[in-house]
Amino acid sequence: MKLIKKAKYWIILSIIFTYALTFIGGFVRVTDSGLGCPDWPKCLDRWYPPLKSSDVPEDFAKYYSNYNCVDGEDCDEFNILKAWTEYLNRLFGVTTGIVITIMFFYLFRLRTDCKLAFYLGGGAFFLTIVEGLIGKYVVSSHLEGSLITIHLLMALIIISLLIMSYSVTLYKSINIKSSYTPSQINIINWIFIFMIAGIILGTQIRESLENFIPLSVMGPFKYIHSFVGIGILMLTGVLWNKINDDELIINTKNQVKWLLNIFIVQIGLGYFMVFGGLPIYAKLLHMWLASISIGIIVYILMDIKLSKVE
Repeated sequence: MKLIKKAKYWIILSIIFTYALTFIGGFVRVTDSGLGCPDWPKCLDRWYPPLKSSDVPEDFAKYYSNYNCVDGEDCDEFNILKAWTEYLNRLFGVTTGIVITIMFFYLFRLRTDCKLAFYLGGGAFFLTIVEGLIGKYVVSSHLEGSLITIHLLMALIIISLLIMSYSVTLYKSINIKSSYTPSQINIINWIFIFMIAGIILGTQIRESLENFIPLSVMGPFKYIHSFVGIGILMLTGVLWNKINDDELIINTKNQVKWLLNIFIVQIGLGYFMVFGGLPIYAKLLHMWLASISIGIIVYILMDIKLSKVE
């Protein structure tokens, strides 16, 4: 039992660190700091970025290959702040990897009693290594949009695996299991499907904006994305109403409430970005809340999987 508690602690810590890394990575993206350090894993062939302008090598532009100069970007000055923003993102990524490695060590010791949790945590551990390599190619590709999307989706998969692993270990220590009706389960499944569709559409919109395609000429994507978001909000409202009307034990009522609140904020942020000129902090929060909502719905789905249907 003591070993399970330690494993749960490190799984929770891994989830927190991964979410924090997702936020930091989003901050790097919206501040255009992704090429603050143009090479990987070093920065201008150093193990840490320059501390002052005199530390910047005169030939620093060569590290950018054809990106900054040929594509019309200013190569006269090196942005030290952006370099440190990107480098701290990398350092926090390494720290997160260490935390997940420690988590995997405890799950390995539990592999006999919690085999499923071990496999799920092992998957997160393996994909974390892959995620680090993808980060390298994101930099070497000069921030290729499709690679950035894969980088984000991989982070969501890692978070999902960590939450699923936590759910399995938690299930072994609780005495009261949830009970769901078939209609509640159907609504939750549809919410999940619409959320995945919304994220895919959102990545398409982001890539279009990064290619300097304005919202006004973007086509149906922006409207479909909005309708999907409103549909998710309505479904979650119906689910909240159902779980409060039914006299069943549901351990995830608070999670459904959080989900409903997040979707309300997300709809507001979406319209604020459309009419407010796409401020960077709104884009960052919109993306991060989407990743949090995925984690919550995965937790609810795991509770259904491990519980019973009435």
